Amino acid sequence: MSQTPVIHVLICRVGKKIPEGILSAAKAFNAKLYVAFDEKQVRKMLREQPIDLVLMGSGLSPEMRGAMVQAIAAIRSDLCIHMNGESETGMSFPQFVAKMLAVHMPRH
Repeated sequence: MSQTPVIHVLICRVGKKIPEGILSAAKAFNAKLYVAFDEKQVRKMLREQPIDLVLMGSGLSPEMRGAMVQAIAAIRSDLCIHMNGESETGMSFPQFVAKMLAVHMPRH
């Protein structure tokens, strides 16, 4: 029997496919992942899903990140948004996701 997810995470990235490293991190923390690749998808996910946390990849353009942040602030100003700056953090997006989940949730 599968456990109920304890955290619902919106992954904002280029493309619809979630890499295996991110899926593995989500499983370790019993997280349910949703993906958004543009502002319209962000709005849809925030209205339809019980999102607890937003993680943004460094592959998004600054303009797209800005549009996504504005959409999030307009719909769910209570959400925590973390942005990966790969050149600043030195972490790949899967590593960043794992670190942010570790900050927010205990490992299962």
